[in-house]
Amino acid sequence: MSLTMTDDRSQDEMDSMGSPAGPSDEAIVWFARLSSGEMTDRERTKFWEWRNHSADHEQAFVEICRLWDKPELMEAAGALAGLGTQAESRSIPERHWVRALVAAVVLLIVSAVAYQFDVPIRFQADWLTAVGERQTITLADESTVILNTNSAIASNYRPDSRRVQLLKGEAMFKVQPDATRPFLVEHGGLVARAVGTAFVVRESGNITHVSVVEGVVSVESSTASQVTLEAGQRAIMNADGKISVQSIDTDVTLAWLQGRLVFENTPFVQVIEEISRYHGGYIGVWNPSLAGLAVSGTYNLSNPTTILATLTKTLPVQMTRITDRFVVFR
Repeated sequence: MSLTMTDDRSQDEMDSMGSPAGPSDEAIVWFARLSSGEMTDRERTKFWEWRNHSADHEQAFVEICRLWDKPELMEAAGALAGLGTQAESRSIPERHWVRALVAAVVLLIVSAVAYQFDVPIRFQADWLTAVGERQTITLADESTVILNTNSAIASNYRPDSRRVQLLKGEAMFKVQPDATRPFLVEHGGLVARAVGTAFVVRESGNITHVSVVEGVVSVESSTASQVTLEAGQRAIMNADGKISVQSIDTDVTLAWLQGRLVFENTPFVQVIEEISRYHGGYIGVWNPSLAGLAVSGTYNLSNPTTILATLTKTLPVQMTRITDRFVVFR
């Protein structure tokens, strides 16, 4: 989906999106075009035809405009407007940079929409955290759960079992022993079973991690045999349901509990992905040559923006920042 449409391409973009695109997707495209300041009279007519076509179209566009009123997005819009007025005097690559900025701000809008309308998880969750928040929960049996940033769980306790579903994010479980009622944590086809132990379960896209800190945990999936983990081991289940086991440094794994991130020769792009979990805005790596830069160090999570500034002082990277919520490395 292009966000740098010119002349009469807006309707063509709508048509090319096909049936999967709904009013919200179309509203984002129209909003991006309106924000570019380059809309033609014919495009504007087509926009109003689209907006007046149905109540769903009108509601979708109003919602995008309402989200745009968030302060950080307004600041980004102002900065982009200033860049846009100078675009014609710039070289082709520089104009592409301006267009890329517009696209990224629209991605920020999409993120806001996704967060606000994550309705299924919000209905299912018994506990959830916002971006950058941690929460400690005491369950009915006195087991404890520490939810990391942007995470959610649901619990289901019965006389013969204790079940917790990780809906998203990451959580550490410290389980009260009860041989008659196993403690189960489930996510995406993976089941971690413990009696009395401490372990961390994390989902990241199509990958689920189970890292054992104390005791023993058995892990299984619908397509893989059961594996037994001891302290200092991690099970990784990929999208195909296969499970692999590796050794871990538990201090690194649990660093987030002390408000820290620890990296050891970690590729730059993975570092940015990790920081993004706590940032609550948009962080992009727009220079592919930066992806593999090795990063080592311990960083304080109290201010993720400070971590980004520190990276620019220790690595050969350039950072462009439009408010603390919108950061690009190039």
